[in-house]
Amino acid sequence: MPWNRPFFRIFLLLFGLLMTLLSAACNQPQQGPLNTGQVQSMLSELVDVSLPDGQRQAVDARLAENIGADSPKRLAALVEIVEGYGQHPAMKIYALQQIRRANSELAEAVLARNIPQFNDWDVLIYACNMAVELQDKDLIGPLVQSLSRPAVTYSLPRRPEVHAIERLSGRNLSSELAFLLLSPGDEQTRLDALQELYDLEGRERLEQLILAAPSTDPLISDLQWYAGTFHFVPRDKTEVLWIQRLHEPSMATLVDAAQRHAAWIRAQYIPDGIEPRLVALLAFLGHRIDYPSRGVVVEQVAELLAQQQHVRRMPSYPGAPDDIDPTLKTNQNRLSYLDLLLVRTLSEALSLSENRRQIYDLGFSSMSDRDSETGGLLAFDASSTADSPLLSLKEYPSELNINAGVYVSGEQLILDTPRGIAQFVFHFQSMDNSQYVGPAAGDVQYVKNTRCNVVIFTSTGDHIFDAMVDFPSEAVIDLGVYRAPD
Repeated sequence: MPWNRPFFRIFLLLFGLLMTLLSAACNQPQQGPLNTGQVQSMLSELVDVSLPDGQRQAVDARLAENIGADSPKRLAALVEIVEGYGQHPAMKIYALQQIRRANSELAEAVLARNIPQFNDWDVLIYACNMAVELQDKDLIGPLVQSLSRPAVTYSLPRRPEVHAIERLSGRNLSSELAFLLLSPGDEQTRLDALQELYDLEGRERLEQLILAAPSTDPLISDLQWYAGTFHFVPRDKTEVLWIQRLHEPSMATLVDAAQRHAAWIRAQYIPDGIEPRLVALLAFLGHRIDYPSRGVVVEQVAELLAQQQHVRRMPSYPGAPDDIDPTLKTNQNRLSYLDLLLVRTLSEALSLSENRRQIYDLGFSSMSDRDSETGGLLAFDASSTADSPLLSLKEYPSELNINAGVYVSGEQLILDTPRGIAQFVFHFQSMDNSQYVGPAAGDVQYVKNTRCNVVIFTSTGDHIFDAMVDFPSEAVIDLGVYRAPD
């Protein structure tokens, strides 16, 4: 019996529809409890940055439905999203939302760890608003730590951390920072508060606040002692460390000499006081004649530098971070009065053959290891005088032996830095290392961050070396090329 054509067409249509429905049903996520393998697969999908955010959030919704919103495995994956490298800002915000809904205590802990780390502005704003909603005053410390990070675009009062700090503390920003600084507590938070108060209030008002505070706290006592002695207020944790170091009984002789000599300098020459990195220099310079006007010192330095040949590192390209002009003309406005005295004294010291021989011999001995640099502390020898400044170079081991041709200052060198006039580094990987003369961009940033002076000695030939001094102000001065005695 022949097929009825209309019936056949209807049959084909129904069969096709049935197969489509069966296929769709097979492709739908299975309902019901998930087994261990399925859970693990979905957790992997949730944290996978290569997948669309919508797909990841749909997976998370099913996880929450099947294993519970407060499942430790799910929450661990969400925390991984918040803290993971390369995660999308929108997914970080989503993860924070979900963590807070499931476990507010975990949300507070995650914020405490990560607010100082968030680099995306939208994520930071969301986190600050969440901190306010949680009303957890323990988050003020991380907010202050985050605020201490530099922001190129936004001024301090416009930062989202400010609103959160003020709402959580019930005080305006300056009052809360002053409270944190003057109250015993987490030292890192107190040092961050000190830095921000300096930016908000300026040196003079901050000095008044410190000097007027009760002196029962060791940190405040150290700051009061230094402000009263050298009229300087630090804004950096390394400077605070050096102040604490200088306040130790073993440093009393050095400090007393520096204090006596500071009285011979006119106040207008040192309007911001004396930084800890310069105390050893001041203790060494013992004659009133060493403290003429700034203009006279500039002329003295210019005359000394003009007597030497000078070389300069070839930059990667014009205007590159390593395109550094180390001339006095370019840098003199970034040098303090005592910085200029340091340049003058180093130039005078390098005129002595004993110093040049010591520098070259020590640098040459480091040439045996071409994959690394050596460095340490540069100080004045105990037997020297201001008329005959003999140098003492003490090497310190690198913090990291990474065989990358760099020297990394260790903790002990940082602690001992106030005993000397500068740290030093040898660029002596080859006899003629002229292409690496002076500081690279990373060296300049290190000096700026640590607030120390660094002298870089570079071998430029047989018994010939260059000396450059790098300052926290980003000033770099080439002291010249020197020949060491055979």
